[in-house]
Amino acid sequence: MEIIPADRIGEVIEKLRGLVIYPKIILGLFTGMRRAEILALRWGNVDLAANVIRVREAVEETRRHGLTIKAPK
Repeated sequence: MEIIPADRIGEVIEKLRGLVIYPKIILGLFTGMRRAEILALRWGNVDLAANVIRVREAVEETRRHGLTIKAPK
């Protein structure tokens, strides 16, 4: 994991703009959500009118079961 200095966040955002991963990066940068939580996010847990995202699930990958959904940390 690499921590981006505050003075470089704007530069990172501009370089990623337009990429498919851009919305996920923005969520991670400005909400503190973990990668597994972002990947498990569903529209039912997003309330745009109230500006609320509910973190209810996280993705987990195991050798035995592959990708599964679990409770977040």
